[in-house]
Amino acid sequence: MKKMNKRELIQNKARLEREKAKNRFFSVFRTVCNEVGGEGVMELLNPLFLDVLYRFRMLDPKIVNGSYPGLTERDMCEIRKGFNRMIHLFTVQITEKLTVTLFDYLTVVVSLQTYQKFDCKYNHEFNQRMSAIMDPSIKTNGDHMICVVLEMLCLDLFDYSATISWGDFNYEHKKDKNQSFIPVFYLHGEVQNPRTFNTSDGKRQAYRLSWFEHIGGPFGRKIDAGVLGLSDKQSDTPIDVYIQQHAINRMNERLDCLSKSEIYLMLDASFRSSIVLYTGDRRYLIEYRIFDSKIGYMLGEYVDGILLLKTFLFVTNNGTPEGRKLYELYGLGKLDKKYLMLDKLSSYIRSDIGNNEKLKSLFEQIGCAGLLNIEEDVQMLAASRKGNAHLDSNKILAYLQCDRSSNRSEVLDEIAMDD
Repeated sequence: MKKMNKRELIQNKARLEREKAKNRFFSVFRTVCNEVGGEGVMELLNPLFLDVLYRFRMLDPKIVNGSYPGLTERDMCEIRKGFNRMIHLFTVQITEKLTVTLFDYLTVVVSLQTYQKFDCKYNHEFNQRMSAIMDPSIKTNGDHMICVVLEMLCLDLFDYSATISWGDFNYEHKKDKNQSFIPVFYLHGEVQNPRTFNTSDGKRQAYRLSWFEHIGGPFGRKIDAGVLGLSDKQSDTPIDVYIQQHAINRMNERLDCLSKSEIYLMLDASFRSSIVLYTGDRRYLIEYRIFDSKIGYMLGEYVDGILLLKTFLFVTNNGTPEGRKLYELYGLGKLDKKYLMLDKLSSYIRSDIGNNEKLKSLFEQIGCAGLLNIEEDVQMLAASRKGNAHLDSNKILAYLQCDRSSNRSEVLDEIAMDD
């Protein structure tokens, strides 16, 4: 046998890959046909027609940079890796018994749906038996998963103080001899510019609190004047929201086992159904929640006709109702909480505090019961769970019982101040 040269090896490898892709396409094609149209329905199609159908199928999905500024080819290479993982991992419900990957949905199922739109007298029985493939719920399920992928891709690029991202999706016509179509995911971005406000603490710069619709693009998040209790405005007047870099930094620091995208996702969710506490002098505490668990507050001030988010307070920090109760009932101040690691989210991951009845009662008494089961909520976010430190219930109880005027002050003197 003649040994193949390098060029022939490359060509042979490409041919084998094409054959492998074709075989996989028809394997999924058969599975979908058998489930939707019944066993043997694929045999109603002429083999020559199957070749034609494959030639005009939906090609493999791709992701492109539509208008996101500053993305390099290296960036896009990493984005494509994540994109390919997602479309082969996420699934779309086709029937009660059958789910397929988003990749198979976009290539096989959509190809079948496209074919169903054309009346072919040669395959009338096949069309009749496969008519259920046009059920609107299938497209709804597929569109939903497309939006999920777009949201996850955009969240990785989303940054209040840099660039707001959003996505788009379409079937792009590939102008070649086969006249095929390609499912294309587009990434878009808009650079954020800060605005200066006159606050009670002097001039401060802040960025518009924005969000995005998967295909509709970015928009500014607002809050109703009625929620803020502003007597000089109609209750349903929407108020723009801005956020300082300081608040972003504090969220990253205190929600330290969440990724940036997860922090932003939960912040926006908290503003969709805002729970607001008025603290006086047009200042507010807006609850920050991870699903249904209250984790902290955004400290906001009404200035220059907008709500300015100045900082983020973990639920046990000074300045929160729960933090004040910790001080009033147990004498715990800022440095005490820092020493005991009560002031950051990662401390509550793998903590044994929920198994200690005394501490469990303490946390419920001060209104922090949500922290006892927060690990489950964090896992639902698929967070990285950075850090190994966690709360030690025995250490906390021993600290609460120690001599406050001697041992504790010596320990706290070694802790650096954090403003």
